[in-house]
Amino acid sequence: MNQNLPAKRPGSSSSAPTGKAFPIGELGLRDWLSAIFKHKSMILVSFVLIACVSGACMFLYLQFMHKPVYQAKSVILVQFGWESQNIDLSPGRGQPGKSSGELMATEVRILESRDLKEKIINEVKPEVIFPDLGQNIPMGLASTERALYRFEKDFSAKAAPSGNIIEVSFNGSSPVATARVVNDLVVAYIDKRGDTYRNPKALSFLDQKTEEYKQKLAVAEGNLKVFKDQTKVISFDEQRTSLLNKQRRLGEARNDNELLIAQLLAKTSELEKQLPILEKSPIVPSARSEMEARLLTLELQEKDLLAKYKDDNRFVTTLREQIALTKNYLGAHGPVVPYNPAYQELQRQVLQNKAELGSLKVRGKGLDEEIKAAGAEISAFEAQESKYKQMSRDVADNEEKYKTYLSKLEEARIHDELDRQKMTSVSVLEPASVPIIPNNLPHPFIFYVSIALLLGIAGSISLAFIVEILSSAMSTPAQAERRLELPVLAVVGYK
Repeated sequence: MNQNLPAKRPGSSSSAPTGKAFPIGELGLRDWLSAIFKHKSMILVSFVLIACVSGACMFLYLQFMHKPVYQAKSVILVQFGWESQNIDLSPGRGQPGKSSGELMATEVRILESRDLKEKIINEVKPEVIFPDLGQNIPMGLASTERALYRFEKDFSAKAAPSGNIIEVSFNGSSPVATARVVNDLVVAYIDKRGDTYRNPKALSFLDQKTEEYKQKLAVAEGNLKVFKDQTKVISFDEQRTSLLNKQRRLGEARNDNELLIAQLLAKTSELEKQLPILEKSPIVPSARSEMEARLLTLELQEKDLLAKYKDDNRFVTTLREQIALTKNYLGAHGPVVPYNPAYQELQRQVLQNKAELGSLKVRGKGLDEEIKAAGAEISAFEAQESKYKQMSRDVADNEEKYKTYLSKLEEARIHDELDRQKMTSVSVLEPASVPIIPNNLPHPFIFYVSIALLLGIAGSISLAFIVEILSSAMSTPAQAERRLELPVLAVVGYK
């Protein structure tokens, strides 16, 4: 294309820049379309070459480099039975259990343990699991370490978000070996979890502690029996109640006695104040009058008996003896001059009160001694009771620990028997089957053809744009205006 360039504008540069590529920002849509039509032959040739090369590379990769990867899966159900119920060896009554999430995390950790993986690798053999073991593996590692490195990359154990389900999967190049690895690993996991939860020394330890507390219990019970035989107390509660009642009754009796003493003291003092007031007067003593009346009665009875019996009759003789005694008494005492009866009665009451007061004081001293003895008896009893309670607590404590360890020993024996019989609470819901279709199955043929065509189109157009951008020629009036900063007045087509 020939261009007629106008005269140079005032203030413009003296010469146009040449030999420089266009900046990308200076190209518009028309420039891009012009570049495509300008280099259409090159675009077509490069498109064919790029598409063919891309298709050939994909074919070679799929044919010689692509290796199928098979994935085997197994689904297991963990019910958290006796294996996860770890036996508590302390004398307490058990510890709080773990949550379901913690137990599932423990199960997954057992599945991912290194020794479990090494066991499977040694059983199945590394070369069987990984035929291409020497490729893409860090240098300097032994065969088992290289196999373990690959195993950890291809193995997966995941717990379901809810429930007690664990999915175990393994990726390998051999379908049979992959399924065998998963199934063998699940079997090894079931055996290992039993060994993990089981404490081999628990049974002997619990047996030893049970026998120890059994002996302690027997000793404590024997000491308690000897103590009861020595104290001869059948029931300490009843004995304590009896002693306290006795002490209470003695206290009440002492209080009553002191009250009576105070009353007698007041009464005697009042009577002694009234004695000097009363005057004395002679009267016939009442005792002599009674004796004379009795003598008269006996003589009358004698007359009646003599009318019926003889003088030597036993009744008459006895009656005469009584008459003689009465006369002797009256003759011996003779007549006396007694005092005023009221004064005599007051004196008698004073003497009687003083005698009773002395008796009450003696009784009070006896009650004080009994109360003191009761207090000492209660103190001695409390010491015995304290010792009895301590010995009873020892018996109860040893009995509780003995029963606890005996229960745990039975539980440990049951767990040991279940372990020997290979009973487990893990169920294999879906064992791993030999996979038929690889996990990385190639895409359909049309997918690779489309990729090759897209690469050819993108590569050829990109090549045309690169050539256009790197070219220093001006193929359009717009490019000339931008490069020369002069207006285009006319365009002459090139034929």
